[in-house]
Amino acid sequence: MIRLGIIGFGGVAHWHADSLPQDVVTITAVYDVNPDILREALDRGWKAYEDLEGFLMDEEIDVVLVSTPNNAHRYLTVMALRAGKHVICEKPVTMTPEDLEQMMAEAIKADRLFTIHQNRRWDDDYLTARKVVESGMVGRVISMESRVVGSNGIIHGWRGIKEYGGGMLYDWGVHLVDQLCQIYPDKKITSVCCRFGSIFNFDVEDYVKAVMTLDDGTILHFEVNMYAMEPMPRWYIVGDEGTCVIQNWGCEGSVTQSSALARSVPPVIVQTKAGPTRSMAPQPEETKKRLPLPKITSDGWQEYYRNVDAAVNKGDKLHVQPAEAMRVLRVLMACFESAKNNNCVNCEL
Repeated sequence: MIRLGIIGFGGVAHWHADSLPQDVVTITAVYDVNPDILREALDRGWKAYEDLEGFLMDEEIDVVLVSTPNNAHRYLTVMALRAGKHVICEKPVTMTPEDLEQMMAEAIKADRLFTIHQNRRWDDDYLTARKVVESGMVGRVISMESRVVGSNGIIHGWRGIKEYGGGMLYDWGVHLVDQLCQIYPDKKITSVCCRFGSIFNFDVEDYVKAVMTLDDGTILHFEVNMYAMEPMPRWYIVGDEGTCVIQNWGCEGSVTQSSALARSVPPVIVQTKAGPTRSMAPQPEETKKRLPLPKITSDGWQEYYRNVDAAVNKGDKLHVQPAEAMRVLRVLMACFESAKNNNCVNCEL
């Protein structure tokens, strides 16, 4: 059992509190600058601190969750580590690689565990996509597209303010990049091409599209769109033996494989509204095989905290390592650079 203290009891921290596996985590205290939040903490039976020093001196806190605007992550993480606490930091872990280097050094110096809440490594759609790739269901992957789209448009609260680390690249892009890096942990990203759009939120980007190329030529595409009136697939994976479509977080979709027979079928010219075409003629149905998506067995997001508990109390390895977050953060920096300069960034990440 770990005793958790929370810094910043906003919307995301409320989700933590309501989703924790209570057999391995208990919340003991909250530190916040909002008096209403502190009253709520007391109503929930927790200690409420209006000063950081008193909170960090609380001996009934083993692990600190930092759940504040992004620009405060480094300072609060460092302070908690220096106070002898293990730390879970919300994503993005911080806003620059230099900040993360300091956080990692402080964790080593304090001999405390430090991890990042990349909870979407336990999403069923991501685990399904990963299994499709690793099992070879579509053969050698040529292109993988990952996207999230919404239709509300407006970014609410501090996430719409640049100085606080707002914008969709830090908010959702960090999840998509982390997932793609987990699917290809041993491949190097050699090129990043990224573009931003601001549909309604002119201080930060509310539209992000990026294409990353791996050292083996695989193309990874991710997109975040806050104002899409029609949905697009959550995942679209093209391989040399088939195609996978995962429509949504509910994992609706299928894998369509192509048989060897397809290569021996003479191409035919078909008539379309745009005229005749041979290249885009549909493949005969007898050459295709449709398969259901693989089934995923997962404990979901609660597995994250079960791992933290095991790491703190049994010495297990953390599922989310700071070095992995460093790779993701460097990719985000390449995205910012590419978008700013309207070019592609050559790299080795």
